[in-house]
Order: sequence, then C-alpha cells, then structure tokens
Amino acid sequence: MDRSAIVIVGESVVAAIFMSSLFLPAFLFADQKPVPGGQLLLWGWWGVLMYNAGWLANPLLIGSVVQVLLKREPRILSTAALACALHSFAVKEYFFNEASGTPIQGFGSAVYVWLTAIACQCLLTWILPRFS
Repeated sequence: MDRSAIVIVGESVVAAIFMSSLFLPAFLFADQKPVPGGQLLLWGWWGVLMYNAGWLANPLLIGSVVQVLLKREPRILSTAALACALHSFAVKEYFFNEASGTPIQGFGSAVYVWLTAIACQCLLTWILPRFS
C-alpha cells in the first residue's frame, strides 16, 4: 500500500469514528439526561476556563489531520491531542447553568469513541513515516 492510500483510509476511519461520537451519550448523571457528544463539542470549550484541557484535543486533532494531508509533521499535534483528551477524565461536574455544577456519575460511550478516534489519529501519524 502506498502512502496516499493509507492516508485516505486512515483519515476516513478517524473522521467516521469522530463523527459517530457526536451522537452518543458522553456524560452520565443521576438526575439529568446524558449530554451527547455533539453538545460537548459545541460547549466543551468552557471547560478550558475550568482548567480542563480535554476540549483542546479537538482543534489539535483537526490540526493533525491537516498536517497529514499537507505532508507535514503531524506527530506533535496528534500526541498533544491524545494527552489533552486523556485529561477529560479529570472532569468531575458539568454546568447546565451558571448556578452550580452537576456531578458526573460516569462517562458514556461518546467519550470512549472520541478517544478511540484520537488514538487512531495518533497511531496513524506515528506509522505514516514508514510508508514515505
């Protein structure tokens, strides 16, 4: 397999996994319905203000994909995206309003699917140089 075929297949798989995470439940609560992954993508940047770097994995992931497509060095961005994504497990509460946070009871499948997409991107960027 040549590099361009690996890039097309790899990035398509990453995009499909990432997009599927948007429709799955991400945060689970005792008294609230789960927050879907798409809602976290839209509002998760507020978490950065609460010293949680998890949402920053999204622009880093996009940057890594762009770097792969431009045939530049994507490994730093993809590894940083994975590190930021793993910081999502530090989240203890979600703010539905400005009054107070609602404790998170657990993480839904969206979080794990999203992490899988980022891990696949990271893996792709580390094996791509073998096909240059």
